[in-house]
Amino acid sequence: MIGFRRIFLEGIKNPKGFIQLIAYLPQFLKLYSRLFKDSRVPIYLKVLLLFAFIYLVTPIDIFPDFFVPILGQIDDLIILIIALKFFLKKCPRDVLMEHVMQIEAEVKAI
Repeated sequence: MIGFRRIFLEGIKNPKGFIQLIAYLPQFLKLYSRLFKDSRVPIYLKVLLLFAFIYLVTPIDIFPDFFVPILGQIDDLIILIIALKFFLKKCPRDVLMEHVMQIEAEVKAI
């Protein structure tokens, strides 16, 4: 089994590795949750992430479904992915890796 830390590091560097990240979705949800609660993460990153999720659930779209059919349906997903990647890239590296290693240790303990 490939470790969460390795998949995490490769996935944020290589878009092709992002497909493997899907298998680790529960760990990523835990990572985002922990980072969102961590006081060492800048507030602007938390606000950005919050706005991305609000955009996801609101009916307002940048590209309305009836003007650009395909792009209008996936723009929510594109905005969310960009915000999630930006959040991870801008988080303090030491804080980010601390949480990644804790999550990996928890998974190995199971």
